[in-house]
Amino acid sequence: MAARRPLNPARIRLPLPEYRYLNQDMLGQLFSFPADMATLPVETNALTSHALLRYYAQGWNEWYE
Repeated sequence: MAARRPLNPARIRLPLPEYRYLNQDMLGQLFSFPADMATLPVETNALTSHALLRYYAQGWNEWYE
């Protein structure tokens, strides 16, 4: 999820009726990430930087060459 300010999962309320695969009890779990998904210090992709392309090429070289 993206937001202009930090999100507090405890304050988010789903509209009723509950969704088929999402309910209020499991909503908070969507904000918990395992250690291997931690924030990484990366450059923001932009038309002038092409950071995403560089990261893709680095990953390709790591796994397939």
